[in-house]
Amino acid sequence: MLAILVGAIALLGYGVASIIPANAQSTCSPRAEFIEQLGERYEEKPVAVGLASTGKILEVLRSKDGETWTIILTDPEGLSCLAAVGEEWLELFPEFPVAAEESI
Repeated sequence: MLAILVGAIALLGYGVASIIPANAQSTCSPRAEFIEQLGERYEEKPVAVGLASTGKILEVLRSKDGETWTIILTDPEGLSCLAAVGEEWLELFPEFPVAAEESI
């Protein structure tokens, strides 16, 4: 299950570049600064994380009500870059269903 999640996040990382505005691609700063600014400005907090095949950490941050969301990529040195931003985040599967063999 974890491998599927990490794989999906890695694939998302490959597709993100095509939806990023050109001026957003160079928006980078230390991770702590991103987390602080997004928390203060939009009340966003990390809700998902995964390891991309590039060795970077992909994080999804969103506001409590899902009104705003941000995806950042952080390199091993702690430098985070803006990957995507948006509005109206919707959780499709807040919890994965339990497989029949796991419920026994």
